[in-house]
Amino acid sequence: MKKRLMLIVLVFGMATLCISAESFSQRVLANIQPALQVIWPEAELSFGQLTIGLNESATIQLKVLANVGYNVILETNNPNLKEYIVETGAYGVNKLKEVLQISTDDGLNWLTVEKSMILISKPEGSPVEDIYKIKYQQVMTFPADKALNEGSYYTTEITLLVTPLI
Repeated sequence: MKKRLMLIVLVFGMATLCISAESFSQRVLANIQPALQVIWPEAELSFGQLTIGLNESATIQLKVLANVGYNVILETNNPNLKEYIVETGAYGVNKLKEVLQISTDDGLNWLTVEKSMILISKPEGSPVEDIYKIKYQQVMTFPADKALNEGSYYTTEITLLVTPLI
């Protein structure tokens, strides 16, 4: 029995001597998709009744959170406010003499609206949301700008596109 016990201990001891550590290396990869999160302002903004001279709209906010650079592009078919006839659902012939103006910094700087223009160019993303305070400015000239019949108003459609720079 002693021989057997010794043989078992010897075999077990040899088995432990044959075990060695194994290793491997591994590469862990990841990618991050470009992301833009945008909170848009209301779909409609009204000056109300224009007065002779300079008129400014209320301030609206455009919020952008991005992990990449981006542009904010403005597009419109009519840089001037143009007559819209509700009854027919069509544009009329009248338009305001002065072109609409836009500001993205709460009225500190003004740009003349064009059919297509880059309003904001931000080459890098930001760890916090960017808040743009948008205002419009319209000059009413007297007597060049005409009062419209009831059921008509001056309008233009503006599209703001936020596009990644990647």
